[in-house]
Amino acid sequence: MALRLSTTLSFSRKPPPSRSTAMPPSAATPPGTPRASRLRQSRCAWTTWRGSGSLCRPCSCTRPSLLQCSPTPRLWKSRPIMAEDPPRTRSGRPLEDVTVEALRAGTVAPSDLAIHAETLLRQARIAEERGYRQLARNYRRAAELTRIPDAMLAGIYDRLRPRRSSYVELLTLAQEMAALHDAPETGAYIRAAAEAYRDEGLLRSDGAGS
Repeated sequence: MALRLSTTLSFSRKPPPSRSTAMPPSAATPPGTPRASRLRQSRCAWTTWRGSGSLCRPCSCTRPSLLQCSPTPRLWKSRPIMAEDPPRTRSGRPLEDVTVEALRAGTVAPSDLAIHAETLLRQARIAEERGYRQLARNYRRAAELTRIPDAMLAGIYDRLRPRRSSYVELLTLAQEMAALHDAPETGAYIRAAAEAYRDEGLLRSDGAGS
């Protein structure tokens, strides 16, 4: 059961200059320059980075009819941690080697499509440093789950469905995850679910309150 992760992109925008701001020297073009050349040569202080494609906005300097197009930097180069240590799959295969061509050739295994625990732990450290403690816990819990066999994961999900387990069974499962599988974050999550299920009446009827 491969864990898929979506990364979020950060956006930065420089405010457009006022009308009184002088145009940068690079924006100046000689009279008679074709419009296509003027579009390529135009520069202003309005720069916007996006995660995919390029974005063109009206130039806010003295030439409002021109467009300022901002190319998109490669994601890996814009993320120092990824540039220093490019992400790999759970099998250790570099991410750029997992391509459609490799899939068609039959050289991609299921483990090549699963995320590595260390990648999730690095993301957890970044989230913790930036104050996103709950997000960091989610990443650490996901890292723990990469060590759990798929069949066991499916069983855990089934036992966490409403009215499938008793209070004692969920607490036992939480202890097993922490003690036997080195997954304390997952154990705490299951323990919190047991408390919430008891409060909301979502435990199995023969085990409610036990």
